[in-house]
Amino acid sequence: MPPPANFRKDLPFGKRAEQVFLDAYSPFIEPNNNNDSRSPDFRIIGSGDLLELKSDRYPPKRFFFERWSVEETKQPGGPWRAREEGVRYLAYWFTSTGEWFLFEVDALVERLESLPLAKYQKSVPNRGYRTVGYAVPMELVADLAERHELAFSKE
Repeated sequence: MPPPANFRKDLPFGKRAEQVFLDAYSPFIEPNNNNDSRSPDFRIIGSGDLLELKSDRYPPKRFFFERWSVEETKQPGGPWRAREEGVRYLAYWFTSTGEWFLFEVDALVERLESLPLAKYQKSVPNRGYRTVGYAVPMELVADLAERHELAFSKE
């Protein structure tokens, strides 16, 4: 069994990724969540559409899409939560390579729900609860996304 996830340890990485992303794209996006990590990250200037950023440090082979942030209470996570919150876009950034993918949330959820997700299911123990998601091979959903590049400094 893997060790429990450490939200407090991962939070600074996520916050730094959000700031780097905002700095790079600030002519087009603005903060939406005022440091409330449960709200969508950004608002697109002009359209007002919401954008959620997911950043991962591991090399890109699979996308990890969280289904249940808290499995025990069926609290939605990932693109399912984004859809419930009216988020239009999900940006998935692999900071190890700088490659990021821009998905339309509705199309992504529709595709995910058409896949045999049980085959890709992963359970992540946390302190006091469990998160469940899917480690989906890139080739199963990457065709839905626009690909971009943005370097991430580890400083």
